Amino acid sequence: MRDQDSDLWKGFMFAFLLFLLSSLQSLFNHQYMYSCFTVGMRVKTAVMGLVYRKSLVISSAARQSCTVGEIVNLVSADTQKLMDMVVYFNAVWVAPIEIALCLFFLWQRLGPSALAGIATVILIFPLNGFIAKMRSKLQVSSHTHTHTHTHTHTHTDS
Repeated sequence: MRDQDSDLWKGFMFAFLLFLLSSLQSLFNHQYMYSCFTVGMRVKTAVMGLVYRKSLVISSAARQSCTVGEIVNLVSADTQKLMDMVVYFNAVWVAPIEIALCLFFLWQRLGPSALAGIATVILIFPLNGFIAKMRSKLQVSSHTHTHTHTHTHTHTDS
């Protein structure tokens, strides 16, 4: 009877610790993302200000080579990419470490049976690559359409 009470107590403790650590992880992750978005927004705002300031002082010869639509596109789309880079930069170096640690712990826990999970991960990589290529093509197509639309409006308004 004493052993069952001990096991029950450990079970409740582990459940509470799991809840506590999950809550703390969520709290810290949200704080981290908030900080990254704040820094990213500040970088985006600073670059937008610099581009607008530069667009106001460029010579008329330089204005002929650059349309208003291109400047607006530079400010809106490209500064957003810069902000996204600030926010998600750490994922570039953290993701491979997380994958390696997960595979290591999977091997530690399951032994050779972990090869099924590792094989699944390896087989999914080409699918992710294919989806990323398709998304990239669609994004380029959308960007080209947006550029054409902006260029048409710029020349129509002039």
